[in-house]
Amino acid sequence: EFVGKMNDKPGKILYNLLDYTDLKNDISSMARTTGYTGTAVTNMILENKFEKHGVNPPEFVGEESGALEFVLNYLSNRGIVYKKEIIGFE
Repeated sequence: EFVGKMNDKPGKILYNLLDYTDLKNDISSMARTTGYTGTAVTNMILENKFEKHGVNPPEFVGEESGALEFVLNYLSNRGIVYKKEIIGFE
């Protein structure tokens, strides 16, 4: 959940996720949602889309333009889909 202003108008953006274990490939939902996210960020680094050196919290990754979209697309390509709901900003 992100709460703030866009164009001086208040609102929030909600991301919801429901995932299940991949029984065919024996990959737990936890591995899919957390492991694949870590792998997405690793790919961002390998593709020079995140270049801050050292230990970085997720907040630093999220500050990068296009980072959220990169991670969500990476997850979507692996069958993990978030529902995005925008409330306000009108």
